[in-house]
Amino acid sequence: MTPRVPDEDTFDFEVVEIEYTLPDRFGLDQEGDPHDRHVQNISATISLTRVGETDEASRQIGEMTLAKIDLTEPEIRLWDVFDSHSEEWNNYTLEITAALEQTDARHILIAHRVSLDQDTRGRGIGLHALARGIRTWGQDAIVAMLAWPTETPEDTSADLAAEHLASYWAQLGVTRQPMTDEATVPLLLGDTRTPTMAETLTRLSTWESDG
Repeated sequence: MTPRVPDEDTFDFEVVEIEYTLPDRFGLDQEGDPHDRHVQNISATISLTRVGETDEASRQIGEMTLAKIDLTEPEIRLWDVFDSHSEEWNNYTLEITAALEQTDARHILIAHRVSLDQDTRGRGIGLHALARGIRTWGQDAIVAMLAWPTETPEDTSADLAAEHLASYWAQLGVTRQPMTDEATVPLLLGDTRTPTMAETLTRLSTWESDG
């Protein structure tokens, strides 16, 4: 069930819809850099559909990007995968490697980015969309995300905005990791196989708002 928000005008409620796009991993890039060979990139558009008794109207309100890594693939080296992608992804390496030593998860799901139009923020749609994305693509996975905002209010420092975002994303059931000299951006990790995170994601995926 998707979140439904009552509308006081001609529409009765709103529905959040997510459409995913996946590139073919086994085309020309299969012999490319490690991140080309081992990472399944997932893009999504987030739309809000207003539904009435006789009519409905839909508009795109945001985007989401995820990346899934299959740890069972032969010859996979996480350091090479992260390093060949970007300096940002290097922030994940040590912490994820340590987390994997404590679990036999088969995948890593990186929640890379979620963005929403300004007028739709503050309604829990970002949490809802990402919870659905993790449930769809994060089976048997360690979930990793960097809490670095795409936009920072003029009266807020980037570091403070990152702290606020880390607290917000922690509602998904992921845990904030200690800051290090190598990783200066807040990193959150979670395991989708734990009952607590599974229950949290289920609850957020079926959330309904009163307004």
